[in-house]
Amino acid sequence: MDPSAAAAAADDDDDYHATTGGMEPRGEEDNGASTRGVTGRLLAWRGEEEDDDDAEDSGGGSGAGANADEDDAASAVSLDTISNDSILLPPEPTSANLASLLRARKLILVVDLDHTLNYATAVAKLLDPDGAYFGERIISSGESSQPDRKSLGDVFGWAPEMERAAVVILDDTAEVWKGYRDNLIEMERYLYFASSRGKFGIAARSLAERNRDESEREGALAVALRVLRRVHGEFFSGSVCSGSFADVREVIRQARREVLRGCTVAFTGVIPSGDGGRASDHPVWRRAEQLGATCADDVGEGVTHVVAGKPVTRKALWAQTHGKFLVDTEWINAAHFRWSKPEERMYPVEDDASAGAAPNPGGIAGEKEGDLDAEDSGGGSGADDAAAAVSHGATSTDSIVLPPEPTSGHLASLLRARKLILVVDLDHTLVNSTADYDISGTEYVNGLAELVTDDPGRGLFILDHASWFSAFITKLRPFVHGFLREASAMFEMHVDYAAAVAKLLDPDGVYFGERIISRDESPQPDRKSLDVVFGSAPASAAERAAVVILDDTAEVWEGNSDNLIEMERYHYFASSCRDFGSPWECTHSLSERGVDESERAAALRVLRRVHAGFFAGGGGSFVADVREVIRRTRRLVLRGCTVAFTRAIASDDHHSVWRRTEQLGATCADDVGPAVTHVVATNPTSFKAVWAQVFGKFLVNPEWINAAHFRWSKPKEEHFPVRW
Repeated sequence: MDPSAAAAAADDDDDYHATTGGMEPRGEEDNGASTRGVTGRLLAWRGEEEDDDDAEDSGGGSGAGANADEDDAASAVSLDTISNDSILLPPEPTSANLASLLRARKLILVVDLDHTLNYATAVAKLLDPDGAYFGERIISSGESSQPDRKSLGDVFGWAPEMERAAVVILDDTAEVWKGYRDNLIEMERYLYFASSRGKFGIAARSLAERNRDESEREGALAVALRVLRRVHGEFFSGSVCSGSFADVREVIRQARREVLRGCTVAFTGVIPSGDGGRASDHPVWRRAEQLGATCADDVGEGVTHVVAGKPVTRKALWAQTHGKFLVDTEWINAAHFRWSKPEERMYPVEDDASAGAAPNPGGIAGEKEGDLDAEDSGGGSGADDAAAAVSHGATSTDSIVLPPEPTSGHLASLLRARKLILVVDLDHTLVNSTADYDISGTEYVNGLAELVTDDPGRGLFILDHASWFSAFITKLRPFVHGFLREASAMFEMHVDYAAAVAKLLDPDGVYFGERIISRDESPQPDRKSLDVVFGSAPASAAERAAVVILDDTAEVWEGNSDNLIEMERYHYFASSCRDFGSPWECTHSLSERGVDESERAAALRVLRRVHAGFFAGGGGSFVADVREVIRRTRRLVLRGCTVAFTRAIASDDHHSVWRRTEQLGATCADDVGPAVTHVVATNPTSFKAVWAQVFGKFLVNPEWINAAHFRWSKPKEEHFPVRW
């Protein structure tokens, strides 16, 4: 269905949000003091008549608000008896908007947009040309006090309390919603274009490159809509638990816990041991528990599944000999994103599971996200969440009972309209976009380069704007219009965007402005200096401690090498190989070989870590200096390796390969011995090379060290054999 047809099919009372640049004027500020000491008194509005008979009906129950005290219960929204003639409403500050939404059985849906203001507006217009879904409700990242975080406070223009119990968030990135993870339905990323692969460090070919697309019936949006239907239905039906708080977070938690209910899972080769942390704190363990599985420390009679990183471990072999399911970690991730137990046979454990496993779109494996999960997951919402819960008793369609305070006016009208709130990420959730100059060769062959006008049949649209450097090709996710149409009847939806469009260099001068440095400005033409960066005056110590350099030539930064993250040279053309490539690393250019680099994101990962390390502090010996963070990060790459070099490679500590190896955290040995783990050689018949083969040590060529240096990770040794 095209956008205009979708809009025409939308219900008359659909109420969507889509916000971009400036924040809308705020309503009355919620005064937290007014919520204290309030009992469960309810006001029944029947014309002008007030009835306090239901004052005792909003009492607590189990679920997210199970531990709420009397004050918290006062902030809950009770859904007891409902009628069109008698709707029990709180006095101020309950808004008419939220009340009307709840009466229409609608909630709120917020859609996130990962791009610039112009892009956000253009895509929102594409999805909703008549403003039937989002209206003016578009949220700008500039309104957030933390650019790398998203907050429901940005959605509503004030710190939400009651709203949290009625908001559902749909996003592909969980870690940005710190503090709101219980409201989140994490979406599997929609990576239609190849350019998205580089952004997220994914090696697999894109959907466009494979000339495929998601299924409308079984794709991610169809899954999300099934979950949204359930959340909406159970919120208003009271089926979660009679007398409990009506809280979307509790509905989401209970629905999620049914996915792997009855499974008992043991892990092997997945959760690092000996790092001082508890296995139960690992993100994969927590994710399995959130899905309702029981996690076991070891295998035994009750275990039904073993999640393994490799097939030859004690627990993995036990699973195979005892007829238990043996699956890789993507089985857990698939259950998380699809909200159903996946077929185990689709997730075998390969000899090298880390290489074969599909990337996790939500990214639970990272240490940073693990920390976030520790804060935001768990059995309950906590005292703050309980205070914001919506009291949910026995419900019917005859009346809605609301507390007097602190229910916001907007939320109250939504609840009376039978609506919740849904925050939806746009880029990689509902759409995927690429700059027209950024299409891959395979995409070119598949016809994207010939796209000059919109092709609604394929869900492809061209977005252009006078201020952009290039046009965008935007692909709508299959089933997007049906999704929006159906979700709009249940939710008030908000669009949020949080980042600039990937790979648009800087058409409006937002990123670089006037800060372009010419080599002519340097007093030494063959050298680069941070003094030029900061002007005529020499760079101060503080300035040098806060600068990171990305360059492919280390020697030009003499005096600033500790600030440098050296990039691997991109030799696409033959002339580049001829003029700049070394004989052993660049015999033929990429274009001559008919290949190209994979879209890795090693530098971006390092930059994120440097940035986080600089601002994180940490106390003790920590120094707020990017050079120290770079040094410490680099030394983790080959930590634990002891490397010996054959005579063909100079072994004094001034040799570049030796120094590079030590900078990467390895220990360099003058000779072979029991502690040596790797021998770096150019001749496979030398004494040390033969020793390595006899004693089962890794034998690699010098490019193994260089690859570790450029990729900031330990490369697979088998990719760097020593040959004649």
